Amino acid sequence: ARVARQICHLKGLQTSSLPVVGMKSGLALAQLLVGASATASYRCVFMPGLGWPNSSAPTATDTDSYWGGDSNINKLTPYCSSRTYIHQDTLTRGWDNAELQQAVCEAGLGEGSNDTVIRNTVFFAHSMGNLI
Repeated sequence: ARVARQICHLKGLQTSSLPVVGMKSGLALAQLLVGASATASYRCVFMPGLGWPNSSAPTATDTDSYWGGDSNINKLTPYCSSRTYIHQDTLTRGWDNAELQQAVCEAGLGEGSNDTVIRNTVFFAHSMGNLI
């Protein structure tokens, strides 16, 4: 079977030097890195961890409050001009699944984008989502 893969290139921060932190700490760290007073100019993409039971289209709201609910996330991420929540099966598909990787890349690029480079985007990932 032919496996289609899209290579995603992140520009900007060197994430290899960032510490692994909890969700609230991670949001606070991102706020410090991007700038608490920065204008809302970054797309923010949220990828859940292991155990998400099914796949569906990304949403602009935290539909299941996985990340703490919209009001909480909006308050903690004032630098986000938009928020995209990925809903992909991580219960039966591993981090190395080509379809899962493609869905994450597409969400990172944004709907209708013809670009091949993820730009001005902050990814938040939990658990296995960090491996994708």
